[in-house]
Amino acid sequence: MDSEKLSLSVEEAAKLLGIGRNLMLKLVTVPGFPVVRFKKKF
Repeated sequence: MDSEKLSLSVEEAAKLLGIGRNLMLKLVTVPGFPVVRFKKKF
């Protein structure tokens, strides 16, 4: 089985796109932006 990641954190996506974390957080709230949300683990 591959250990390839299927998703990115907000921080990882921002780094790949060359933008800041705050802008990335705004982008994920835009309707139509491809996002999958997971609940936090406690």
